[in-house]
Amino acid sequence: MTPASAFHFASLVWDWPIAIYLFLIGISAGLVTLAILLRRFHPEAGGSDSTLLRTTLVLGPGAIILGLLILVFHLTRPWTFWKLMFHYSFTSVMSMGVMLFQLYMVVLVLWLAKIFEKEVIALQQRWLPRLELVQKVLALITPFHRVLETLMLVLAVLL
Repeated sequence: MTPASAFHFASLVWDWPIAIYLFLIGISAGLVTLAILLRRFHPEAGGSDSTLLRTTLVLGPGAIILGLLILVFHLTRPWTFWKLMFHYSFTSVMSMGVMLFQLYMVVLVLWLAKIFEKEVIALQQRWLPRLELVQKVLALITPFHRVLETLMLVLAVLL
């Protein structure tokens, strides 16, 4: 057995849901990477009014969620997907992937919420005025925004 033959054998089937899932993950990771690089090298163009950042706001999490839904329904027993989210095995590639996606989504939501802070606070005050936790969390991550952005870039590249 050669190292290459570990990934190519007769019973291995990569059908269309996997290809679409990988494509959607690539869209999200690519948009996030471009948005971060835009903010790093052209800070004046990387604000919340940037078209690229607004596109990333919608397509970044949207592509990940759609891709993961496709992956869940592709499982043999899709109703047991939640077990992967809570029962980790550090020797399982699938379990490690789930951990990576969970971390990616949390950091992505925090990073986007910080970039669109004014809009998020305006929505929170309009629809959920008693939920002051949003403002507290955004204020709490303010000193760590650059670190959060760097972590987001690393996670996007890992995907």
